[in-house]
Amino acid sequence: KAAVGAMGSLWDKRYDIDGNGQYDAVTDGILVLRYLFGLTGTALTDGAIGTNATRTTPTAIQSFLDVLGLDLDVDRNGVKDALTDGLMVFRMMSGLTGTAITNSAIGSNATRDTGMVESFLRLRLSDGAVSLFNGSCEYPNSPSSLTTSPADANWVFSSVAAGVAGDGFVGTPPLGGQVCFLTRTSGVLGTMTQSVYLEANADYEITLQLARSNAYGPQDIGFYVDGAMIGGAVTPSGTSFSGASLNRPGFAGDSIS
Repeated sequence: KAAVGAMGSLWDKRYDIDGNGQYDAVTDGILVLRYLFGLTGTALTDGAIGTNATRTTPTAIQSFLDVLGLDLDVDRNGVKDALTDGLMVFRMMSGLTGTAITNSAIGSNATRDTGMVESFLRLRLSDGAVSLFNGSCEYPNSPSSLTTSPADANWVFSSVAAGVAGDGFVGTPPLGGQVCFLTRTSGVLGTMTQSVYLEANADYEITLQLARSNAYGPQDIGFYVDGAMIGGAVTPSGTSFSGASLNRPGFAGDSIS
């Protein structure tokens, strides 16, 4: 069995809602807040589209925000809320840090504290690589056992040979409290797949944190974009998580596994 954590960094500008190449509280932040308040149509976008935006219509903005899904659950309590998650996104975009981001804005039953919230947001407001959806395998919550092939994890897992696991399954999760796992069960190799949309003719680097189970020998993991393997197989070096990077120049793919 092998585990994957903090998975899949890609140049994506996750919270650049209007697609103008920058983050701005009075445009992107306002759009997030209005969306989480349930506004649609021009009530969502009026006065909140930035200069040189590539997403300018209510339909385009709402579609992009719909795709963000669990990435808008900033405090990870299973609920996307304007007065908690949306407010923290707005504060971070406004340049606040630490408790100034989270003060009175952490929702009930949240599983991220101030430090984790700031780290989570910093990744999504990076000018470089950001995580894939549920890149650290935090959903669904699986605190003490394996959850095979969960349906609500943003990843598509292959049957009983893959899924998410809580802390203690292997190593210490590099981000958050869970990992994804891949194994071979009854001759079936585990896979996990996610669809993403990437700019054509651009260079990308996928970075991952990998570890293997102490009960097994070396285990190889392959990475594919649109069905084409990137480089050779990667073998986790031990039971502690370590990084791996794969480069793929000039492509626009929509499925990473």
